[in-house]
Amino acid sequence: MTESLLQHLDFSAHAASYECDSCDREFDSQLILNQHLSSFVHALSYDCDDCDRSFDSQEILEQHFNSSLHVSVFECDDCDREFESQQALNQHLHSSAHSSSYECDNCDCMFENQQALRQHRASSVHNR
Repeated sequence: MTESLLQHLDFSAHAASYECDSCDREFDSQLILNQHLSSFVHALSYDCDDCDRSFDSQEILEQHFNSSLHVSVFECDDCDREFESQQALNQHLHSSAHSSSYECDNCDCMFENQQALRQHRASSVHNR
């Protein structure tokens, strides 16, 4: 083969190329492609939607998310119990322990919570 043909085969479309699936760049060797893939440009990142932190794996992200940093607390104003969701708090509030069980002794009015009954008693309705 002639020298120009060898150069053509080495440096043209006939040469093996290694393409990055993420950015479609091509490289001359698998080694260079691997270096490219491990660079900052393509480092996998798992981002927390609730804060600005990022993690190297889905597992670590889930551990972070399930930590006490992101557990929402819904507190019952009547009995100071805490719940992990609004739905659980609502269910608690509508249970027999909290459903219209506070009655005014003076007028038989019913209230959903002790705080509302206290406000009613403190109002001028019964203090006249």
